Amino acid sequence: MDNTKTILLAEDELVLAELFSEALKDAGYRVVHVAIVRDLVVASQNQKFDLMILDLKLKENNSERIIRQIKNNSGEQNFKTPILVVSGELDQDIFANIREHIAGVLLKPFSTDTLVNKAMAIVPSLDFVD
Repeated sequence: MDNTKTILLAEDELVLAELFSEALKDAGYRVVHVAIVRDLVVASQNQKFDLMILDLKLKENNSERIIRQIKNNSGEQNFKTPILVVSGELDQDIFANIREHIAGVLLKPFSTDTLVNKAMAIVPSLDFVD
């Protein structure tokens, strides 16, 4: 049975998305990447993820509404999925609105090692069975 954990990565800076994806894959995760809010909504409705890493400020919109939509609806398949927010800047009002719904925040710039370590602290890449 494949017990590889799957991460949804929402990042609109394609160079960063590629770096983050490769680092997470190297750590043993499966990664699904989206770059716009519309694709984030579709992906979160169509697949259950083990972790969602969301850039708070995607080009066309921010992820705050999507975070609240997922976490305020217990019928959402990703209702219990931990969310790690990444952002170049964190508006305090937005943070206040999502704080109770997220597992953590990483402020850019950060290293891929920092991202992988944070992801592993939230959701280890593999479940080990004794």
